[in-house]
Amino acid sequence: MKVLVNALSARRGGIFTYTQNLARSFADLPIDATIVGPPELAQGQKTIVTRDVGEFSPLKRILWEQTAWRQYVKSFAPDILFSSANFALYHCPVPQLLLMREGGLFNPFYLKNVFPFLGTRIKVQTRLRRNFMFRSMRAASTIMFPSETLRNWVASWVPDIADRFVVNSYGIDHSHFETQKEVVAPKQDSVKLLYVSVYYPHKDPTTLSDAVLQLHQRGIEAHARITMASNEFHPWPSGVSDLAKLQLAENNGQAELGSIVYKDLPGVYHNADIFVFPSISETFGFPLVEAMAAKLPVIAADTLINQEICGPTALYYNPSDSISLANRVEELLSRPDLYRWMAENGEKRVKEKFIWQGHANRLISILEDTAMTGKKS
Repeated sequence: MKVLVNALSARRGGIFTYTQNLARSFADLPIDATIVGPPELAQGQKTIVTRDVGEFSPLKRILWEQTAWRQYVKSFAPDILFSSANFALYHCPVPQLLLMREGGLFNPFYLKNVFPFLGTRIKVQTRLRRNFMFRSMRAASTIMFPSETLRNWVASWVPDIADRFVVNSYGIDHSHFETQKEVVAPKQDSVKLLYVSVYYPHKDPTTLSDAVLQLHQRGIEAHARITMASNEFHPWPSGVSDLAKLQLAENNGQAELGSIVYKDLPGVYHNADIFVFPSISETFGFPLVEAMAAKLPVIAADTLINQEICGPTALYYNPSDSISLANRVEELLSRPDLYRWMAENGEKRVKEKFIWQGHANRLISILEDTAMTGKKS
């Protein structure tokens, strides 16, 4: 089977990690696969062909993909095209698998609590993106989702094509994050909190910084490591005020900002006491799985996605409620037996549900089925 992957949008975040894992898997699987992605993705991977469209405007990008990219697909002549970033090739000359990985546009909670505050320009762009996604889904033979929750959200918008939907949970390389370090509950009066994410308004990092202040007022020496770089905040209307609040916490010694490269993440997880995930809208939540694999207990915002990923092995708090979050941290600090139980059973959950090889094996089956039965758009 000859597979062509459109990963041109895999520049950072979860899709960047996903595509790197995909490239490593394809190298060991009995298929002929080529990934087309941005230059920063290649890093010596022989299965990746680089194309840089990062400077294109949204309109130019759409026109390029529907013209120049179409010609590339025709000349490449794959058995199947795997479009891995929400947007499909219309009237594709071969069967097409589309990965839908953006949840905010369909998440009722996000649309009610975040979308109204994004500003007119971003709102217009968001609605246009959603319309293009609808067209993309209709153009694809099969649409794949990384979570049941996202599948259900999208199905409520386009029920007429839900029979083409499949769910294939993401996975991670457990060996990259596992630790032989003994699980030891932190002291009740001191805690190191970790939040791994890039910045978007729905990631809600200020709830964590507010919770740290709450904990200090209760006599608990709390510190938050947040892996967001300052330049990520500026494109967003809420970014300036969010960054100012986080930098104030940083100046007070209660937080530390700054991105971390993927290869260094395991050490960061292993050095923390509790992983906190305030994000109110995800399609999957890679950091949740990474934290559990590293035997790091998780406290997360009480959302459908977070519940789907962590199940009973995490503690949950009311989204965007810093007092509720602080209460959960304090609860976990006071219960060392629960702390150890969460660490051990979180790792077990990852091994049972979210190992990368399981995702890759299911993906190959979906690609084969789509190549054989998919309708040409």
